[in-house]
Amino acid sequence: MRKTRKTAVVLAAVLLMPMLAFAGGAAEVEEDVTIEYILWDASQLPAYEEAARVFMDQHPDIRIDIVQMGWGDYWDDLTRRLAIGDAPDVWTNHVAFFRDFAERGQMLDLQPMIGDSDIIDLGAFMPGLADLFVFEGAAYGLPKDWDTIAVVYNKDHIEEAGITRDELWNMTWNPDDGGTYQEVIARLTRDAAGNNALDRNFNRDNIARHGFGEAFDNMGAWGQTQFSLLSASMGWEFHDEDATEFYYDDEKFVSTIQWKRDMTDKGLYLSYPDSENVNELLAAGEVSMVTDGSWMIGFYLDNMGDKAGFAPIPQGPEGRNSMFNGLSDAVWAGTDHPEEAWKWVEFLASPEAQEIVGSYGVVFPAVESATEMALAVYADRGYDVSAFTDLAFDEDKNHLHPIAANATDIDSIMQDAFERIWLAPEDPRTALRRANQEINALFR
Repeated sequence: MRKTRKTAVVLAAVLLMPMLAFAGGAAEVEEDVTIEYILWDASQLPAYEEAARVFMDQHPDIRIDIVQMGWGDYWDDLTRRLAIGDAPDVWTNHVAFFRDFAERGQMLDLQPMIGDSDIIDLGAFMPGLADLFVFEGAAYGLPKDWDTIAVVYNKDHIEEAGITRDELWNMTWNPDDGGTYQEVIARLTRDAAGNNALDRNFNRDNIARHGFGEAFDNMGAWGQTQFSLLSASMGWEFHDEDATEFYYDDEKFVSTIQWKRDMTDKGLYLSYPDSENVNELLAAGEVSMVTDGSWMIGFYLDNMGDKAGFAPIPQGPEGRNSMFNGLSDAVWAGTDHPEEAWKWVEFLASPEAQEIVGSYGVVFPAVESATEMALAVYADRGYDVSAFTDLAFDEDKNHLHPIAANATDIDSIMQDAFERIWLAPEDPRTALRRANQEINALFR
């Protein structure tokens, strides 16, 4: 919704009305423009509010109205508003969905403005980020940040279990016996009597603390913080080069999901129904480890303090491999204020705004100099976040988030399959074969 606020003084307008009427003219009241900007991450809101204040000081005729809502509500509301023609002027976009928006003509092509900009330097962004939101020669966004995945753990639990830093930093994984990764999770898991999951007296029906947890309820098609790091570590890929043939029925993927289901059955993983707020459970000490994205670093530091630690993801049969993702800011094609919306997006992608965001230490901004600022913030607070950054700067240790048409449908199909696997429960191989057939049928 685009709002306006009158800048003319009401009393002056009233006094001038008789003269304007006498002259036969119509009174024109100058109005400022309000740009509605939406995002989903509450931890980033203060940084963007500060960026908006700086922007509005520089552009007193433009007001930025920021709206934040949770991940699920965010996409449901945006889809609804695009459908009825009342979308926000600018929104934070995700690669999983941007192609669908582009094919529907719902985003403004920013390429001409980027070419004319005096403050945008595409070479200043982390390698590959600027290309993520280009489709058929049109640029539908500018990078805002980047992220990778690491293991987040409770230091007190690690010490209590007698797990050394070397053991934690060099965990291995395979789908057959889970490697040392499964062993570490088992040592962290406790039943009500205090036995860990390696003890023969361990009672899986009376768990006091799970060694590991993840958010099953939003795993969806991409499993960024859930399965992608494990399946990719075996050399599995989501789809073919054209992103029209998917491989969710591939044995490498099936065995990854089977292993995860087995872990919940053994009580080592938090159960599906209890996993919705897994990051809060880790902060509360009810779970010992999770795998999460770099955008959540600030949350864990704020809620766990010195108890929060960050370790590399486990090394699979073909090494470590994190999903590498980046977000952008998109402009609605139907905005009444394209020029002002562009100015806001241009500013957000500038080194000035990126360094404001970096100074808050909540995400790694897309501009490399601003990432260095964020790293300095973490270092000043005494935290080692190299588990995230080491993967970002090594192309052999990361893979890009998939970009495909029909992303919303694919996500829905896969989430339904996972619910069948964990809640029915259904055999993973059967559920994934059926889901893969449904997904590939979307491209026939």
